[in-house]
Amino acid sequence: MDLRLCSNIAAEDFAESRFTLPDDGRWCELVDGRVLVHTPPSTEHGTVVLNFAKALARYLELNPEGYACFELGLAAVRNPDSAFFPAISYFVGGNRFAEMDKVITDTCPALVIEIASTADRRRVLRRRVAQYIEWGVSVVIVIDPDERRGMVHLSNHTGIVLKQDSTIACTPDWWLNRPDRQFLEEFELPVSTLLHEPSAAHN
Repeated sequence: MDLRLCSNIAAEDFAESRFTLPDDGRWCELVDGRVLVHTPPSTEHGTVVLNFAKALARYLELNPEGYACFELGLAAVRNPDSAFFPAISYFVGGNRFAEMDKVITDTCPALVIEIASTADRRRVLRRRVAQYIEWGVSVVIVIDPDERRGMVHLSNHTGIVLKQDSTIACTPDWWLNRPDRQFLEEFELPVSTLLHEPSAAHN
């Protein structure tokens, strides 16, 4: 059965059969119970993920408060189900690394990083950010490598523009919907560093 022809698919069924889709389902998501197939991302997409991952790793060496998952499915909406696969999900609380081996989770992360690297990804992000916030995500960071800018979306629906000379830095507003669980308190990452393509000598 071709999942792309089905409707009202449950998130758990999608997770079980995702590998049967093109490219083993890596660029597929579940939106309103239907399969959405994205264009494979650009090289710049991978650069942003790599640089963000390195920055988080450096931070967590000194502040082992949480952990990051990459391309983990987030069952953010139910009935009909939607399972989004952002570039990075950052979790705090609970058992350390509890989400690492899952395909899809119902556990809400504190932070989500999405990368608007293709036209089809840009089209869905406005609605998706609102759904993340409604689900309980504290901070959603969207980076557009082509525009060389981004946006920080907070749980109070405030949006903070990130230009190339901006720095992604935690503020108390990041913890508005979880004041008992602060995270990334001293984390800082210049957008220019995030967008910088590493040289082969450092790979």
